[in-house]
Amino acid sequence: MKSLLRNYYKWKDLICTTDYQFVMDLTLLQQEYSLPVESLGNYFEILEEKGSEKANKVLRKAHSNRIELFQKLRKERQYKKFIRDIDKLRKKYKLGINWFLNILDFIVSDLESIPRYNLTFKENKDYMTITLNPNTSLNDLTEAWPEIKDKLEKKYTKEERKRDYFSEEKIKNIEIVFKDWELRLKNKFKDNLYYDSYYGEDVIYKFEDLNIVAELYEYEEASIKQDYKRRNKLRVIRHRHKKNVT
Repeated sequence: MKSLLRNYYKWKDLICTTDYQFVMDLTLLQQEYSLPVESLGNYFEILEEKGSEKANKVLRKAHSNRIELFQKLRKERQYKKFIRDIDKLRKKYKLGINWFLNILDFIVSDLESIPRYNLTFKENKDYMTITLNPNTSLNDLTEAWPEIKDKLEKKYTKEERKRDYFSEEKIKNIEIVFKDWELRLKNKFKDNLYYDSYYGEDVIYKFEDLNIVAELYEYEEASIKQDYKRRNKLRVIRHRHKKNVT
């Protein structure tokens, strides 16, 4: 609510301090593109006097007017220039991207409406982006968060919204899995030799999990029983990791 009030008084202040030059610039855009302006009034006055149902109806009408205008401008090949002109005007008066639609509605439908937040969030097919203004604060983000959270919950499943949590144990296991993968890749196409004192010659051996365990714990002494336990643990960690990424 605080962001909304700040934006409301920013709008009023802009009209007064520019000696109505801001309004004149908006009017010039209307005239340049010969826009058939339908006066929809002041959104907040409608909301206060006639309730949310009537106010939402006005917003839907403004949205419909935008679509009709864009279709007309695309046919006349003026759409891109029109968007650039609104952006130019917005930047001239140091207004954030969150003001774009409100300026557009004022030009097209003579509708006075104010951005709810001091930031913009936009939904795409696979993700949602938040655009901050140069003066967006942590308080602005905190104020907008309930609506952003609601949109995230509607767009993504609980599993998709799950955050990665890395405990000390999980980090240790990731290091083991990575080293395991590295060793198996390194020895996949390599002839591993050891000197057999009985035959008095080098013998090729297959690189197995016990060899990986020996590499992983190379500076730690262990009995054969402990090595087999470590091998079994390695296989469990490896299996869990594969299950998590598939």
